[in-house]
Amino acid sequence: MKKRYDYLVRNDFRKPATIIENTVVALALVEFGALAVFSGIIWAYLPCAAFAAIDLASAILLWHNNAAVIRADKREILIRKLFRTYRYRFSDFKTCFSMGENCVLSFAGNRFSIPAYYAGFSQFLHDLRILSGPFATEEGIEKLKRYLTAHASTPYFPLQLDLNAELPLTGSKIGGIPYWDMTKEYPFDAEGRKMQLLCQLNFSECPYESQLLPKKGILQFFISAHAVDYGMDAMLLMEQKDWRVVFHEDPDERITEDDIWRIVIQPEDIATSPVLSPAHSSSRREFLTWTKPTTG
Repeated sequence: MKKRYDYLVRNDFRKPATIIENTVVALALVEFGALAVFSGIIWAYLPCAAFAAIDLASAILLWHNNAAVIRADKREILIRKLFRTYRYRFSDFKTCFSMGENCVLSFAGNRFSIPAYYAGFSQFLHDLRILSGPFATEEGIEKLKRYLTAHASTPYFPLQLDLNAELPLTGSKIGGIPYWDMTKEYPFDAEGRKMQLLCQLNFSECPYESQLLPKKGILQFFISAHAVDYGMDAMLLMEQKDWRVVFHEDPDERITEDDIWRIVIQPEDIATSPVLSPAHSSSRREFLTWTKPTTG
């Protein structure tokens, strides 16, 4: 029973150059085969031998041009180089690099140049890099987990939404009316329009001790309701042009919501804001509560 492989890498039969090459070699095979037979019939043994040799070379060239150069399953990789087949495991793979139209694969000291346009090669190379990696086995995954637990774990405070709680001006919340220090200039976007509150965190509400967070103060995140993607720009991640981060170290509890309405909201902004629109106010203005710190 013929073995089935998960990966077969061979010449792309749809490539025009491959079609022309195969056609020429096949015609030569037929032509020189016929000449070899005809020479044998008329007892011309020397021409018959020459034609037969050329015909054999054409058959070998046709096979070499179309036979799979890589056959692989989840356990082993078979790579053909001329008439010799090399057998490797995925863990034997070292490196690969491009050289013109070819990709050079390195396995345990041997190099193999494979045309990058070969059918099935792109998928094989993609999976090869994954299956040959240090985390391709259960043991490797466990090592990764232990490393992340030891080196990358960071304490954090999960925040829970409480839709039924009262929403004070200085409270931790998503959307709604922000607290604002009247001595500061309110944040504007690049077009000169006032930004809207995305999230507000009041550290004095946190009931847990932490060396990571201040004991008091309000941290706020503002976005522009008019900018594309509300100010998120992958090319300018650090430029606070259409978004802003603000920290109020000592909030003034005497400031009321009426005071804030006079400085933060423009009538035309209410319909376009993702966090202030009346149609969304019940779902967008959500109160945040602090929960016990954890590590992850």
